Amino acid sequence: MHTRNFLSFAAVAALLALSVQSCTKTGNKLFEGYYSYKLSGTLEVERSPLTSPDQPQDTVTITLPNESGQMYILNMDNGSGNMLVTMNALAGSVNKMEARPDNNSLIIESAERHQNILHDGTSLGFKFEVSGSGKKYDDVVIFDLNYGGQTEGTLYLYRILGSSIECVAREN
Repeated sequence: MHTRNFLSFAAVAALLALSVQSCTKTGNKLFEGYYSYKLSGTLEVERSPLTSPDQPQDTVTITLPNESGQMYILNMDNGSGNMLVTMNALAGSVNKMEARPDNNSLIIESAERHQNILHDGTSLGFKFEVSGSGKKYDDVVIFDLNYGGQTEGTLYLYRILGSSIECVAREN
């Protein structure tokens, strides 16, 4: 009788373990969804006169305008396991990046992003090269992004030396 109760208990415990394990999201399913996001950060930029771009004048810190909007992380369904991350900012700009899941992280492959930034009264049209990664915590993905690139203003060439960009996305 004790053996039968023990076997019944073991069978129920095994089924519970399987059902809990099957509910755990991994890979693409862990990140797939609709999110609201906020993005902010700074760029460390080397500034050189356009007349002599090989002679940097100084290094300045440029603050990115705060951005918020809707983010969609979708499975690309092409057999590669890659995902598509789209960011639709409230101000109207739209960006997309390809990413791949790696355990509990989402790796952003190199992507292009265009953004106008006002610095010292001059509008700078940057074309950023974006890379980075995101990590999922409950219903939030925190991205640590790296921006690279350069642009020309009216008087200076601006070359990005480093960046500190964070994006926090909460699942809707």
